[in-house]
Amino acid sequence: MNHASFKLLASVALGASALVAGAVLAPGAVAAIKAAFVEQVLPSRPFQGSVVGSGYRTLGPGSSGVLGVTAITLTNFSGSQQSVFVFAPVLGGGQVCGSSNVIGGSAPRFYVLVPAGQTVHLTYPSPLVYPGVSGQSCVAFSGGDNMDISVNGYVN
Repeated sequence: MNHASFKLLASVALGASALVAGAVLAPGAVAAIKAAFVEQVLPSRPFQGSVVGSGYRTLGPGSSGVLGVTAITLTNFSGSQQSVFVFAPVLGGGQVCGSSNVIGGSAPRFYVLVPAGQTVHLTYPSPLVYPGVSGQSCVAFSGGDNMDISVNGYVN
């Protein structure tokens, strides 16, 4: 083998090694480039609903997806402070979101005290996720009569 043939063989071998190394490292490089160019877009399926009344009230997409709540607004029209229990409902008898036939509840759950004649606005930069309990993804409210309650978020 002459000197020129040896150089050509060495170049081919080194080139193949670089190609293999590039193929192995390329996915990481591609991920780093993608991470640098994260694009902010609006959710494709926004959700907004509101309820008034007394007793149990439920809102949500039902069986068409999972509700991620980004904001809840509670307006108290009464002359006294109201306590509202917010939770993921278990609906009875094959009922769907929008029903008041609540037979139980699950997390996430919490209480909100709304002063007389005032509005409380809760925001969640990382959405509260209400998974489908009994096949229905809803958020429910109990108590807080004479109130307007609005929910914003998205469906995934």
